[in-house]
Amino acid sequence: MGIRTIKTSVPETLDLRDRLKVLVEREIEGLPKLLEGLEGKDRLDAILKLMPLVMPRVKAIHHKENEPWQF
Repeated sequence: MGIRTIKTSVPETLDLRDRLKVLVEREIEGLPKLLEGLEGKDRLDAILKLMPLVMPRVKAIHHKENEPWQF
């Protein structure tokens, strides 16, 4: 998979952060179509790599001494 050229007309008056935000938003819009074009294993791999960006990891919670069991 090579580097894809992004054809866009982002106004040069925007600061760098805003320009990057516009580029990322456009790429996110095309993400479903891109994922549809992948084979099942590659699609699953891509989704698993993207999950930490949108879903927090679950951490185990342990009961400690002198803490109530119920709130």
